[in-house]
Amino acid sequence: RYEPDAPEFRRLMNSFVHRDLENLLPLLGMGGHELPLLWTADFILGAPRPPWTDGKDYYFIGELNCNCVGITTQLHVTEVVAAEAVRVCESARERRSRGLLNMLW
Repeated sequence: RYEPDAPEFRRLMNSFVHRDLENLLPLLGMGGHELPLLWTADFILGAPRPPWTDGKDYYFIGELNCNCVGITTQLHVTEVVAAEAVRVCESARERRSRGLLNMLW
């Protein structure tokens, strides 16, 4: 079992979070939406093949899951999850209120 910030997967996580998600979300019909608060991604190690023949490991998404994700084995992140939940709710409330104001004008 590995943590998301394990050094062995730094390259994978950086690429996935800062590049791949931006391209993947619109394909899933989630373009312009925030990610669910809790979600997981399972990666499958792929065999190097052109154009990926630089000797590095390459991974492919096997599954994205947000319907049954818990943090019972990672209780050290509960404060971060709670803070993010508050931020997401406040952001949604602000967007909703701006949309309502725009409709009234």
